[in-house]
Amino acid sequence: MTNFTVLDSKSQPISIRMANTFRSPGIAVPVSAGAATSGAAFACSFTNSVLLGAVGGSGFAVLQISNPAGSGKNVYASAMLGGIDVGLTLISSFTGVAQITRGAALSSPTTASATNLRLGSNGTSVATIQTATAAVSGGSVAMQLPLLQSNSCSLPLNGQFIVPPGQTIELQAQGTVSLIAVTMIAKVNLMWWEA
Repeated sequence: MTNFTVLDSKSQPISIRMANTFRSPGIAVPVSAGAATSGAAFACSFTNSVLLGAVGGSGFAVLQISNPAGSGKNVYASAMLGGIDVGLTLISSFTGVAQITRGAALSSPTTASATNLRLGSNGTSVATIQTATAAVSGGSVAMQLPLLQSNSCSLPLNGQFIVPPGQTIELQAQGTVSLIAVTMIAKVNLMWWEA
């Protein structure tokens, strides 16, 4: 690789010459970008609004990704987002937690659908997505993060959580307030790719 002196002559400013003449730079992109290009990246979000009374209460939003046995693909979680919004409050205390769990059970789940992140693609996810408005039960807690009132947390996972066939992963946002709160909105979002 040819290098030139940093100090150019008086007739040529330093910007005329390159200090490094390498002509084919490597381009690095995250795996999730390649998966999105090939139509194998997906996202799903869920929001639960709870009307609370004079003594407060709790609100939950749960999103479960289940990779069916025999799917032939792994599900790689690329990012999670969670948050709790509380409106019109006289709060004595607030507690918020975002949690990732493996192998938990959902109470009264509802089926949801994933959005392919290559817009216009007709590719579908191998995963089954379910949502719930109550806390998960059982399973193993892999990670917990505190949530602040009326704030969100974002965690880039970059494929660090891998869901093999026959396994599930759950993302839960929970908020609890005491005293008067009119509404609590719990929200969760999960992005993943499949390979």
